[in-house]
Amino acid sequence: MEYRPDLTISEDPDVYPPSEDSILLIESLDVKQGEKVLEIGCGSGVVSVHCAANGCDVTAGDVNPSAVMLTRRNLEANGLEAAVVETDVYSGIEGTFDTIVFNLPYLPVEENGLLAKAWSGGPDGMGPLPKLLEGAPEHLNEGGRIIVVVSSLMDQDALGRLLEGHEVKILGEMSLFFEKLQVLEIRLRRFGLRRSCSFGRFAIRRSCSFTHCWLTSSTITTSCMPSVRRPHEGPSCRRRPDVRAGIHGVIHRLRRTN
Repeated sequence: MEYRPDLTISEDPDVYPPSEDSILLIESLDVKQGEKVLEIGCGSGVVSVHCAANGCDVTAGDVNPSAVMLTRRNLEANGLEAAVVETDVYSGIEGTFDTIVFNLPYLPVEENGLLAKAWSGGPDGMGPLPKLLEGAPEHLNEGGRIIVVVSSLMDQDALGRLLEGHEVKILGEMSLFFEKLQVLEIRLRRFGLRRSCSFGRFAIRRSCSFTHCWLTSSTITTSCMPSVRRPHEGPSCRRRPDVRAGIHGVIHRLRRTN
């Protein structure tokens, strides 16, 4: 999809704002008219709004009630329709979908609160990804796919073990000076896919005292990767909120100044 700055996307201090990873996800995602799309962790609804604007049949959900209300407002502001529900991954979801999308909370930190759930992925940064994959067969149509954003800050060994056996394609990526983001398309082995993906090899880079490990296995299929635009500066600049302290606070401040 093309990222559309002309769409009206309001923000809320209690909701994760559209950020660079949001735009990467949008520009990496190719959808068709009538495609049934489920977005988990919809936040402001920027991804769901773009999917609905491209003719998809969208269901959006978030564990944060403020995000649910904000997504509804942003859909309405753009004259679009979608089902928006409060849900913890699949807890409030009914039906099956062609595509499940989740801009994961991938930072390896542990923080409490509904807003922190947008970025806090636990000690290994895996967050709800295992739960997302485990429950996906009940919510995917035959041949369906899962689209997620992952980071080089995640535990790469844990990520590799979780994805082993599934077919994985890198749809897009973006390098920041302290991490690398990738958008992955995952097709589950439940649908009889060949064991085409193994994450036994990693590229390791060092920059600004952070160690970067990201997926570079030759068995991963890489499609055309978009050139992602930086978010617009100004009153509605898309940037991550600061967090209280520690390495996650440093990461967020780096993102805001990058």
